[in-house]
Amino acid sequence: ISEERHRFLNENLGELKKELHTVANELKLLEESKSEKLSFLTETDSYAKFKEYQKLLSVLEADIERLKDKLTWIDKTAALENEIKAIYDRVNESIQNIANAITQRKHAEINKIFNEILTEIVGTNANIWQTKCPGKCGFSRRIYQPLE
Repeated sequence: ISEERHRFLNENLGELKKELHTVANELKLLEESKSEKLSFLTETDSYAKFKEYQKLLSVLEADIERLKDKLTWIDKTAALENEIKAIYDRVNESIQNIANAITQRKHAEINKIFNEILTEIVGTNANIWQTKCPGKCGFSRRIYQPLE
C-alpha cells in the first residue's frame, strides 16, 4: 500500500509541478504587461495626452449637441413647410370653388342686391360682373347716370 501511495503522490507532485510552472509563466507575462502599462502612465507626456483627448472629447460632444439641435430645427421646418403647402392647397381649392360659382352665374343674386342698394342710396341703376384674369377672379362695376 505504501508503494502505491508513494507512486500516486509522485504522479500528483509531477502534475502540480507542471501546473506551477504554467502559472509562474503566466504570472511573469502579467507582471511584464503591468510594468509596461505602469511605465506608460508614469510618463510625463501621458497626462498631457489625457488632457488633450479630454478636450477633444468635449469639442466632439458639443458638436454632437449642436447637430442634434440642427436636426430638431430641420424637422420643425419640414413640418411647417407641409402645413404651409396644405394651407396653399386649401386656398387654391377655395379660389377654384369661387371661380366655379361665378362661372355658373351664382353671383346673379349679388348683382340684384347690389343694384337695389345703389338704386335706393344713389338713385341709379348699377351692374356688377365678373372679370376673368388668369389665376385670379375679380369683380367690376358700372354705375349708370342717376335717375331723374
